Amino acid sequence: MKRNVINQLEQLKNKLSGYAALLVYRYGNLCVEADPLSLLPVEVFVEGQAMKMEEVAQVAVHEKVHFIINPIYEEDIFAIGQAIQVHHPEFKQEVRTFDGYADDDPEGKYIYCTMPPVDSDRRKVLLTAVDALYEECKAQMEVAEATCTQKLAALQAGSTDKEIDRAKEYRETVVKQFTDVRESTYKEKVAEIEAAYQQQQTDQTTHEQNRQEEEAAHDEKKGLSMNLFGGDDE
Repeated sequence: MKRNVINQLEQLKNKLSGYAALLVYRYGNLCVEADPLSLLPVEVFVEGQAMKMEEVAQVAVHEKVHFIINPIYEEDIFAIGQAIQVHHPEFKQEVRTFDGYADDDPEGKYIYCTMPPVDSDRRKVLLTAVDALYEECKAQMEVAEATCTQKLAALQAGSTDKEIDRAKEYRETVVKQFTDVRESTYKEKVAEIEAAYQQQQTDQTTHEQNRQEEEAAHDEKKGLSMNLFGGDDE
């Protein structure tokens, strides 16, 4: 293939790769599980300087929906919490103490972040956002492919059928590769949201059952107490 044809195809590949990567990044910031991608945009201001999260803390995912954020320097813990609040106000933050440290010891403190539960309202918001970002990515990819196809037609004037077929095959392979990435990314995010929603429903049902059992046990104990102490005097 001609050099300018190869360059055009590589430009298409780079554009599609970029759009797919952006979709992954955006989905990572629609927080259902604790995705480290969600902390990439967080800038922590330390002594007037903006720093990335990995420069000021060690981060670990705990039980899928929690972050353990351990500051490198304990005096930065407040700045880290503020920075997270700016980008992800939906995170529930707690300052906790590692085992082996006294509660009033300034050292051994870390931030424990919890992702918000996916109730019916949040599920609706998340799915709407997921669909909107998907459609934007799809439209961008289609425009890139159409533009590339149009430019290739002009660049391949006078090329042999074999050269044209090779360029077409490569273009279709690249488009399929990143279309598959887009589709799998979308399906995985929807499945993640639905799984979290079902878990929230299960937890809510369990909580309600436990509450009712506790109330029933309390009422039974109260009735027994009244009987023992002359609640029925007939």
